[in-house]
Amino acid sequence: MPSLDEQYYRDEHLSVDLRDRVVILDGQILILTRTEYRLLALLVEHAGEVVPRPILLMLTPTVDVHLWRLRRKLGVYADRYIETVPRVGYRFRPCQP
Repeated sequence: MPSLDEQYYRDEHLSVDLRDRVVILDGQILILTRTEYRLLALLVEHAGEVVPRPILLMLTPTVDVHLWRLRRKLGVYADRYIETVPRVGYRFRPCQP
């Protein structure tokens, strides 16, 4: 069962430690750029909610490029965790058991 509190997100594949800024996927530490991490952290902090594109653009004007790279690093799980909401923004979807 996924676990999400103020400092951590954990499920059977992904762990995001917001305090220590560590992301682990299937037991391997993901090497993320600062911007990739900031985007992922923002999405995780608002898990289940759509984060509007203008908010993400405040982090970087190249949101699409950074999210594309982040999705590549998430591999087969990319679409499971990060959902594009056309004309609105992006949503982090906690993994359902």
